[in-house]
Amino acid sequence: MNSPAEKSSFWRERFPLDAVAYFFKKKSVQFIMTKVQFGWLIRSLHSWSANLMVAAMIHMFSVFFMKAYRKPREITWLSGVLLFFLALGFGFSGYLLPWNTLAYFATKVGTEITSVIPFIGHEILIFLRGGEEVTGATLTRFFGIHVAVLPMIATALLVLHLLLVQVQGIPAARGRRQTQADAVLPVFSHARPRRLGGRARRVDRIGRALSVGTR
Repeated sequence: MNSPAEKSSFWRERFPLDAVAYFFKKKSVQFIMTKVQFGWLIRSLHSWSANLMVAAMIHMFSVFFMKAYRKPREITWLSGVLLFFLALGFGFSGYLLPWNTLAYFATKVGTEITSVIPFIGHEILIFLRGGEEVTGATLTRFFGIHVAVLPMIATALLVLHLLLVQVQGIPAARGRRQTQADAVLPVFSHARPRRLGGRARRVDRIGRALSVGTR
């Protein structure tokens, strides 16, 4: 049992990943949910937000079918596509973090796919795993990518995306006659005052009703 492979097999047989993951996950989740202030809220937001990423697909399909990616909105479309691939990166990097058998072999297969890329495939595999095999170094690397690298890139792209949408506006619905000035609908300049004005009027009516009722 001198080779690294034999040692790795020895420890995996006696300390399965599922058992280790269950112990640490159970203790850490209990601590987050019961001891950390607002830990239950952050954990729930993370869980639900991951599931709601499906909404990004719906948004991309609507933009594609409405042909809103055409000139002059090519950069807006490209930034949105990059955000979509970043979301896939979030999912892939976060899948290993429970550190159980399913996560281990899913990451092993996923990283092996990159090795088929010509010329640089093996280097990418080494970069992702931090070595030849999926080990604790891979877990540390994926954690850093998931909580630091990807969020910074996603924040920058999201700011660029929203800025371009605000500057260029939303394309009006096609299929009807429209002037060049009507072809673009601003995002906030029209919607926000109308919504705020409508809410202010509703609050005013409720306040008047309450004041009449208390007389």
